[in-house]
Amino acid sequence: MGPFKLADGSTYEGQFNLGQRHGFGRQIWVDGSVYEGFWERDKCNDKGRLINAEGHVYVGDWKDDKAEGKGRFKHIDGTTYDGDWKNDVQCGYGRETWNDGSIYEGMYADSLKNGTGKFVWIDGSKYEGEFVKNDICGHGKKLRKYLILRDLPMT
Repeated sequence: MGPFKLADGSTYEGQFNLGQRHGFGRQIWVDGSVYEGFWERDKCNDKGRLINAEGHVYVGDWKDDKAEGKGRFKHIDGTTYDGDWKNDVQCGYGRETWNDGSIYEGMYADSLKNGTGKFVWIDGSKYEGEFVKNDICGHGKKLRKYLILRDLPMT
């Protein structure tokens, strides 16, 4: 069960099978990154959590050391992405929320908004339609929310 010092200087504590990390375990890399979750054939597989050296956190599905399936990534600034992952990038359907209250919900490819989606800005304005490489593009509609001034005092 360990802890064991690995050749790259990282430390692993957990289950092994035939000399490989296999089962539940925790690894701490030299840069301070920590993975806690399941291993199969010496790679992160199934469910796990990675806190990287900068403090970003990914919790979700893994396949052969890469985020794959459903997962949540939280940046240190509070921005979160919940959704589909493929080969370590946002790919498929997801929802991104920024700490200012802005939200995007829709399709992603290569970690970029790509396909149909809906973006809501902090003032309540919305765009629903097509995105290409993070840009509004193609068919869609934008709705603006306007401030009503009737209740402001006249001075």
